[in-house]
Amino acid sequence: MKVELLAFTQHPMEVMYCAWTHRPMSDAAGYPTVTSAGEIDDLWSRWIVEPTSALEFVHLSFLLLGVSRAFLAQITRHRMLGFWVQSMRTTDMSSFKFEEPAGLDDWQTRVYVEAMDDTNQSYQRLLAAGVPLEIARDVIPLGAPTNIAVAGNLRAWAGLIRSRACLMAQQGMWAPVLNGMKKAMVQVEPRFSELFAAPCRFTNECQYRHEQENRIAKGGTDFAAQPSLGVCPVYANKFHGK
Repeated sequence: MKVELLAFTQHPMEVMYCAWTHRPMSDAAGYPTVTSAGEIDDLWSRWIVEPTSALEFVHLSFLLLGVSRAFLAQITRHRMLGFWVQSMRTTDMSSFKFEEPAGLDDWQTRVYVEAMDDTNQSYQRLLAAGVPLEIARDVIPLGAPTNIAVAGNLRAWAGLIRSRACLMAQQGMWAPVLNGMKKAMVQVEPRFSELFAAPCRFTNECQYRHEQENRIAKGGTDFAAQPSLGVCPVYANKFHGK
């Protein structure tokens, strides 16, 4: 899996600042009108609590290579973003390469790999029998890879990151993508790293409270060892019992 930043708005903080304050980027003499980093810092700390319209003036486009079809089904729920997805109707998926899910033991991994291999062989037999690509694709599993181009303004990206950065949001699938995005975005603007904080930092509440409490009541395990049953350490320390 690979994340590549295709394009971005130059001088993003200055663009947002000037849009927010209705000032030009430079004065009549050509000098920048933004002279105080502290003033930008103050506004930025307000903008990211509840992402505001100022963030809509900055755009970023990413190429996500080798993500799963299951990931595609989730990211396209964020309708404020724009997508261009590799077609399965015209793409020969023979011998597709897949990534093994994180958190599986040896036996579980073996079953997973066998299932994917069996499906791949069935797909190839269908093609060999003359079945068109657009029909044979129906047997391709959600774990098969695809490529996606995604574009949107920073407000839309902040919304996606905030909902998916939580440890409870299937991090085996999302963490590699978010880590790749973060690495690219901090090269554009270091302040963007703050967007990737745990979402409960901004809302001071946990959207998975009921699920977390159910896991605790059942003697929830260590999250790092078994994410599907574990209790988020942030929740345990910050919200449990309050």
